[in-house]
Amino acid sequence: MRVIEEFDHKGGRAFISGRFPKELEEIYEIISRVDLSKYKTKVSKEKTMPGQMLYSPIELNKAFKKEFEFFN
Repeated sequence: MRVIEEFDHKGGRAFISGRFPKELEEIYEIISRVDLSKYKTKVSKEKTMPGQMLYSPIELNKAFKKEFEFFN
């Protein structure tokens, strides 16, 4: 996975990158380790896109949790 866009709320990005640059790089490294193709497993039940494959939020959260724990 890669970061393609960020939301900077009240200058938080500058604050974090200024005070915690190493930790921010670690977060980007962890994000890059997650392979999104493995987590497109949820079948949509919505009326507007029935049967379409979506990313499973539960499985993605597990993957991120595993990578964050592994990184420590």
